[in-house]
Amino acid sequence: MKILYLHQYFKTPAQNGARRSYYLATALAEAGCHVKVISSRQQKSTPSGPPLPKRLQVKAYYIPYDNHFSWIKRLWAFVQYAGLALYHAFIDRYDWLYATSTPLTVGFVAYFAHRLRGKPYVFEARDLWPEIPFALGFFKRLPLLQKLLYSLTAKVYRHARLVVAVSPSMKAYIKQRYGIQHVVCVPNMADDLFFQVPLHCSASVPLRMLYAGSLGEANDCLRMLQWLHALPPSLQQQVRLSIMGNGKQKQAMQAYIDQYGMQKMVRWLPAGNAEAVQEAFAGHDAFWVCFAPIPWIDTGSPNKFFEGLAAGRIALSTLPGWTAHVLRRYRCGFVVHSAEELQKSIEKLLDAQLRTSMQQNARWVAQRYFHRRQLTRKWLSALHKYGLLKSCPE
Repeated sequence: MKILYLHQYFKTPAQNGARRSYYLATALAEAGCHVKVISSRQQKSTPSGPPLPKRLQVKAYYIPYDNHFSWIKRLWAFVQYAGLALYHAFIDRYDWLYATSTPLTVGFVAYFAHRLRGKPYVFEARDLWPEIPFALGFFKRLPLLQKLLYSLTAKVYRHARLVVAVSPSMKAYIKQRYGIQHVVCVPNMADDLFFQVPLHCSASVPLRMLYAGSLGEANDCLRMLQWLHALPPSLQQQVRLSIMGNGKQKQAMQAYIDQYGMQKMVRWLPAGNAEAVQEAFAGHDAFWVCFAPIPWIDTGSPNKFFEGLAAGRIALSTLPGWTAHVLRRYRCGFVVHSAEELQKSIEKLLDAQLRTSMQQNARWVAQRYFHRRQLTRKWLSALHKYGLLKSCPE
């Protein structure tokens, strides 16, 4: 069986970025399918790395993209990729197509290929599009375009053989909004074997927190610094924050650190691949998941949330919704929306016994509910149920 896999930001473990698609594509290849991935790269030269699994092929086109780009330049990057993906969807030989957002335009490619070639497709929604772009103010003066995008989105969902949502709340919304039942929830995955680093807890050192991820406007990580600066001086001496990432807010964050003399409390780590993130987790007690208060943003499935849990680290998250429920129910982190809430959370975490207990809870949750192999089996089972795989691998 031949499968065309469309993901603009496909990453291998040797690269910096989320590896969900790599795990899923590898699972298909190990099940005996021939998988061709159409992706993009930000460098002109093809990055080197270990060989890909047997029956997995990746075609990555050079399409510049950066969080510093204006929305027009980012939109152009999406359009470029959509054009290349459409080309492969029309000329390549395959049995069915797997399209994963972002952006939503990849869903349009799958829909058009289905209508013109009769190829079944699976659409994986990683974010609610176009709801989130509209919430951010894009196309707000173009109501006819908004109506067109909603109409096309409905077609993408309704004509898919299967829709994969990455959170329970996203699954519920898609089913209710578009009146469909062929939706399965497969959250992002915790690679607990890769991130199995020793628990780090000692009452004799400051509480060490890590933020490893994008520093874009949608993350609004400047709030972390503002909340840390608002802590009482005595508490500031007992916390340290390491930041590992790039994005549009990085310059403003550095300026804030310099302006308020936070160099002792905050340090920068060079951005890196999965191995670098793994090494960073080893030296920290807790990790941050930070997003701006944007409508619908809490229906996502942030990769760093699951990496942190797999590493047995305590989460400090600004997200409400389903991930907040996980943190509260299983006592593996805190939901933080203000400087006061951060202060209360840090004061609790200065208790070394509680810190150790919460770290153990985090790793247990990752292994029990978000284990990579467990969720991959669930995903393959859904593909089999909807007639896309002849058998379901064990």
